[in-house]
Amino acid sequence: MDLRLTKKISNALVHSNSSNFLNFSQIISFCSVLLGAFALVLSLSILNGFDFELREIAKKFTSDIALHTINGDFIYNIDSINKCILQTEDVKFTTPVIASEGLVSNKNYTGGITIQSLDLKNPVNNLSNNIISGRLSFSNNNAKEIIIGQTLARKLGVKTGDKILLYALKNNENINFSSVAYAQFTINAVYHTGMLQYDETVVFCPMNTLGKLLEMPENTASYFEIYIKDINKVDDIVLKLEDQLGYPFFPISYYDMNQSIFAWIELQKEPIPIVLAIISFVAILNIITTLIITVVEKTRSIGILQTLGLKRNSLVKIFVFQGIRTTILGSVVGCLLALILCILQMSFGIIKLDSTIYFLDSLPIKLEFWYFAVIIGTTTLLALLASFIPARIAVKITPLQAIKFK
Repeated sequence: MDLRLTKKISNALVHSNSSNFLNFSQIISFCSVLLGAFALVLSLSILNGFDFELREIAKKFTSDIALHTINGDFIYNIDSINKCILQTEDVKFTTPVIASEGLVSNKNYTGGITIQSLDLKNPVNNLSNNIISGRLSFSNNNAKEIIIGQTLARKLGVKTGDKILLYALKNNENINFSSVAYAQFTINAVYHTGMLQYDETVVFCPMNTLGKLLEMPENTASYFEIYIKDINKVDDIVLKLEDQLGYPFFPISYYDMNQSIFAWIELQKEPIPIVLAIISFVAILNIITTLIITVVEKTRSIGILQTLGLKRNSLVKIFVFQGIRTTILGSVVGCLLALILCILQMSFGIIKLDSTIYFLDSLPIKLEFWYFAVIIGTTTLLALLASFIPARIAVKITPLQAIKFK
């Protein structure tokens, strides 16, 4: 029996003189598959979005590897240290960084910050994509200009072009009046990443300016940012740097620097396979239930078809076709609805988050179109296997049993 005939017989068997209960069960089956596909696409896209966005933001503020000293002292003779690092295999380039804890205060807000030098010549610096006001630039290497986050700007009530007073610690060990340096800076730009821990606390300025403010000797840095050719080799390169540089240097990978964030992402991923398996199981179970109800309600019709010469294999095809059609239609509609919602969220950021809990202020979405193919294909395969259960029940009905059935 060809597909066209199977379709006609299936429609006639299921939809002709069907009770309200059977129609209702068919709607429930369709909706369960639709919601299952919708939830699968949305869940995977959200998890992928969190993973992608948090890693991208981390890259803007941390390098592949950071080289510190164990006791937190300054790194002197940075030119010679830089040459030594570059001799390590797979290291692409390095950037010395000066950083200090500090304080910003005005009539609107007082809070702690991290003041960090920013190398605008750094080829991997993609902070420019996050600038919402002003330009990612400094007049010169000695300019008293800064770049601050949007959250901090709002709390201070300032904008680009305004001047604010910054306080920086020259010495973290013995904190007293003489260990504090201060200067007035002009706000050159405001950035926004959506990640509260950066937007509220990290302030950038030229390296020479910060070094002079902290009264650091020339050719000195707080630490080195190291960028490598293959991020998958980061752990091996960390070990090589430890052996090559020795005490008191301490290299740390980007993963370890952001361990709490990545651990949070992995924690969110752990229950997802179980949840998604339950969603799929419920959807398939509803299809089986609906087909069994169809068998019960259409027993007489099944007997008549067998009397007219319909073979058992053809009867199996009818029920399998019904199950697969419901699954494919529900999966496609569910995926389309999820796609529309994802595009709206990516374009307008409709769903907001508490960045103090979720790290980001808007629900992140990253679509992978292979999700749709896998979800529709897997659901269809499961429906194909599940449809054989009611189909086998149907083929066991003899014409005599169908006639006696009430």
